[in-house]
Amino acid sequence: MSGARRHHGAVFTLSAAETVILIILLITLFGATLIRGVRRIGESGRGVVVRAAGEELRHLIDPNTASEEELTLVPGIAAARARKIVEYRREYGGFGVIDDLADVDGFSNSLVKRLRKYLYVKPPSRR
Repeated sequence: MSGARRHHGAVFTLSAAETVILIILLITLFGATLIRGVRRIGESGRGVVVRAAGEELRHLIDPNTASEEELTLVPGIAAARARKIVEYRREYGGFGVIDDLADVDGFSNSLVKRLRKYLYVKPPSRR
């Protein structure tokens, strides 16, 4: 008795072409699922920013240079808060330190404290 019949189940053998088709099908099905969970946030000087749904940020974000869309990647910053950051930046020239975010309407000291681990402020360039 051969090894295949010993298991009392159907035995499938795939040709090389069938194997390739199966792999392509699996990549197509699972790849689409994975891609749906990834958001492309735009391009900045640091490259393209992407984050899978529910995934932690992979780099810190500078509130002085980030777009509204990029700011929404930060847990605790939704679209309305991101808009307020950008408006504050335009009006007052930006932030010297992360704690300056507390001056933005809707940002309490406790919120700023929670945001610290996701943000950084780039020191001003010396001329």
